[in-house]
Amino acid sequence: MDHLAEKQYYFVYTFLEYVTFTYLLFQNMNSRTVARVVAIISIPLLVFQILYLVYAQPKLLDSVPIGVYTLFMLGYIFYYFYRVLMSQVSVPLYKQYTFWIAIGILTYLSGTFFFYILINHMPKSQIRPYWFITYIFDIIKNLLFVVAVVIFTRSTQNGSNKPVTNHKTPFLDFN
Repeated sequence: MDHLAEKQYYFVYTFLEYVTFTYLLFQNMNSRTVARVVAIISIPLLVFQILYLVYAQPKLLDSVPIGVYTLFMLGYIFYYFYRVLMSQVSVPLYKQYTFWIAIGILTYLSGTFFFYILINHMPKSQIRPYWFITYIFDIIKNLLFVVAVVIFTRSTQNGSNKPVTNHKTPFLDFN
């Protein structure tokens, strides 16, 4: 594979991974504001990736765009957990399939972050013995995604695709 085709492959792979993970994370949030903010944040990331594609010369991977998108995704995951934990939902968190997707993405990105950042600064002879670590985190992510799929299929079979919000908040003011 020539150098330009390899750079284009990295660009497409990194961007599709970002779009897929973002979609999986925010698909159940019924907030147009969140969707707009994520779209607006994604535009500079896309521009950065295009500039990196045109001007940078990565050795093995496009580690800088991977690092930047990982930081974006970690922020999205923390926001997701904030939204889920602040909502009053009658379904436990571990019974929501989006929880397992978020945990899978968090595990994968956190586990591979420093390896992907440093890969262009290491000799190839030092990379090969440690490359299997990325496979471990990829397998863990895939297993957590399987848990999410199982929970999703069970919830759709029961007819409860989305968690039920409890609107009756008890009045607990004892003054």
